[in-house]
Amino acid sequence: MDYPEAVLEKARRLEQLLLRVAAGEPLAELNEELGFELDEEELARQQAKYEEGGHTWEAVIDGRHGHAHKIHSGIREYLYARKKEDDSLRAPQLASEVEKKFQPVQLT
Repeated sequence: MDYPEAVLEKARRLEQLLLRVAAGEPLAELNEELGFELDEEELARQQAKYEEGGHTWEAVIDGRHGHAHKIHSGIREYLYARKKEDDSLRAPQLASEVEKKFQPVQLT
């Protein structure tokens, strides 16, 4: 999947946070410095993802872009493609396009 640069950069920063916490630096200070708000529970989840993914920053890519999973992969792929075509598109316009293209079939 082709992720926006901001998502990739966030994963790289998260890797730095994980490595520095493992080296003994305080989580609160790293959260502030690197722009995160991880609590101990979320830190443990991210550490597990990182370890299971082979200790690479790619393992902690946030495919949600900070949003809950409420769409299927077809819609997600469409959004990535549209944004790649026209970077000036904003959420309201994209939401309208998705609603028109993927509206649920009404059974009568």
